[in-house]
Amino acid sequence: MPHVLVIDAPDQRAKRCQELRPRARPARDQQDGVVGRKGLERIIEATYVDSQDCPRLRGLRRMEDVVASHKASGIFRPQSWWIAAREGQPVGCVLVNDSAEDKGAAELVYLGVGSAHRRRGYGRAMLRHAMEQARRRGRKRMNVAVDSANAPAVRLYRHEGFRRTDQRDVYIKPPSPGP
Repeated sequence: MPHVLVIDAPDQRAKRCQELRPRARPARDQQDGVVGRKGLERIIEATYVDSQDCPRLRGLRRMEDVVASHKASGIFRPQSWWIAAREGQPVGCVLVNDSAEDKGAAELVYLGVGSAHRRRGYGRAMLRHAMEQARRRGRKRMNVAVDSANAPAVRLYRHEGFRRTDQRDVYIKPPSPGP
């Protein structure tokens, strides 16, 4: 399903991000071979650890529902879903779909970095890779929704040229326990 974004560089801080040179290839998982849904679920779940991205949502949905929700956001493009890896180990993922509403836009569905790899430039490298790939496919814009309390993500998007165009309140109703 996703492709791997191999990060070939020493583990540097974000200020040295220009040294991170991603290249894409089909994703492999030590447990499943080619990364499938379960492998992607494990990687996304690992990026949730100590994340500031919607912490009150954690644990309310099963990971298979999270992945299904990401697929349903816009027009699913599996070739635009990447797992970032360094020395064969996943460090995060970036999932991009086409916008269903705006043919000239891509939707950044999810960007997450594992807690042990944060503040080393991986998120920025994945974002830049995703933007470049969207540009090559003729997309003139990239849309992203971000938790306004997620200061590191807001800072990253602003630094990379994103600007706020809308603000929405999110209401959550936890699922009822089953029978």
